[in-house]
Amino acid sequence: EDYTSEQFKKAGIREMGSTFGFGEQIKGYEHEIEFVRGVELNEADTSLKADWRQLKLKDEYAPLAFSSQGAIAGKVVDLGYGIVAPELGIDDYEGKTVKGRVVLIRRRIPGGLGITPAQEATYADIRYKAFLARERGASGVAFWEPEGDEKKPEDLTASIRASDSVVSSDAGLPAITVSRKIAREWLAAPKSVSLSGKIALDNKKISASNIAGIMGSDAACRERSPVVIGAHLDHLGYGGESSLDSSILRGVHPGADDNASGVASIIESARFIGKALAEKKTNGCFLFAAFTAEESGLIGSSRFVDLLRSKKIHPKAMLNLDMVGRLTANTLTLLGGATAPEWKKIVKRNCDSHSLTCNLGGDGYGASDFMPFYIARTPVLHFFTGAHADYHRTSDTSDKLNPVGGVQIAELVASVATDVADRKVAVTYTKQTGTGTMATIQSRSRLGGKGFGAYLGTIPNSAGMTAGGPQVKPLGSVRPIDAPKGVLLSGAREKSPAAEAGLRENDVITGMTVLDQEPGFAAVTPKVSQVQTLQDYTMVLQTLKPGMRIKMRIWRKGETIEVPVTVGRKATKE
Repeated sequence: EDYTSEQFKKAGIREMGSTFGFGEQIKGYEHEIEFVRGVELNEADTSLKADWRQLKLKDEYAPLAFSSQGAIAGKVVDLGYGIVAPELGIDDYEGKTVKGRVVLIRRRIPGGLGITPAQEATYADIRYKAFLARERGASGVAFWEPEGDEKKPEDLTASIRASDSVVSSDAGLPAITVSRKIAREWLAAPKSVSLSGKIALDNKKISASNIAGIMGSDAACRERSPVVIGAHLDHLGYGGESSLDSSILRGVHPGADDNASGVASIIESARFIGKALAEKKTNGCFLFAAFTAEESGLIGSSRFVDLLRSKKIHPKAMLNLDMVGRLTANTLTLLGGATAPEWKKIVKRNCDSHSLTCNLGGDGYGASDFMPFYIARTPVLHFFTGAHADYHRTSDTSDKLNPVGGVQIAELVASVATDVADRKVAVTYTKQTGTGTMATIQSRSRLGGKGFGAYLGTIPNSAGMTAGGPQVKPLGSVRPIDAPKGVLLSGAREKSPAAEAGLRENDVITGMTVLDQEPGFAAVTPKVSQVQTLQDYTMVLQTLKPGMRIKMRIWRKGETIEVPVTVGRKATKE
């Protein structure tokens, strides 16, 4: 943050000051926000006995970062790898009684299954395994690693230490990891081992800052309609749950492309815009922002949009740069093309003048900082040079970047920004239907291939989430209202199944009932799932198929209602 502030100043970006009336909300270049991310182990209040033998915390067991708090009790039942995969004919729960018991589950998956990377990512995910255990009534889950160097001590607290890279959310049941020695003792015991104890974790509140500043004359900026040029400043730190390096528990994730490249390019674009302002080739107002907490759910940009709205500042457009460091053959992708009809001509004119081939398309929904602006009725463009195998891995390093390409993109962004700022008639916001293009493209680096999936069209609001549940602030409300645990929504995409069912902003999804076994075939016993976190919601969606009938349990303004929805279809992009 300090380094970026220095670079903003060197590039000629000035502090906000009193231009927009932010007062103490932005000090210098820093727009500070506070949110909950990660947990710390409360050793004094954590204990565990196995058949009345006290286990050694951190040596023989440790809570996982996503564990719920409180009592853990029950007999241990071995579930192998804890996999449920009907298409493979595997159900490790079959014939086992798990209700009220602590299930013992191996990490990873067995070899020789012959499955796709997408299937492996799901079935090896310990959050998914914990979700399955909770759904079947287990009182707790204990994971262990059957493989490894027997001479080296196991690192049982890695999950807690890595938790600072994710927003805290518990799995809805106690979850621990135990050493190989303890797991093997339990497996070899002549009768089921009984566990009793308690888990205590403390949520960590952290402060981080968006870095923001302006360029342009005071007269232009007083109109309160700047062009916003933004990129996210954060990455994954040492990894955590969002890392795709499955072989590395903890390692520096440099984030050279994602997204040092974007921040570097907005600073370069400021130099081009500063030159244009000095030469009186533009008379607009430009707001530059390096957002924090994008990887934790667009938190920084969402809070920044809220701040702009509170000051009645409505940007003419938002230009977002996320992963622009690998320009190849002078070709890049611009998403958000459908958010304003004028984009087609503006983009073609500017890309042609810079000898760049720009593939324009997509709507304003996606997993990057343009989406909160689009939801707030601002036309957006997202600049992107493509997905690659280093996405969210330790291998995203600076030696793989095309720095000259980054400058080319910065010059293009500056041209588009001045073009929009100087128009006599503002570009026209267009609300679009459809799916999140950026999320689709980025997910291919993990899931691979093409296909079709379940689609509801809900837009989760991670910025409003806290460890205790969503914080909802309805229009006209002075103080937040404490909502139950669940998934807070920013809204639903127009004409999507969720929108047609009536879901809207500030709804909280707390559960889901699946009425069909297969599309068109009613289930003998509808499957009821609790939804306490975004991870729960994602896992339930993975079980759905287009055409299935469901009921979504919604908390709305203090009341709980059930909303019938028919699952739609989403095609991934090639």
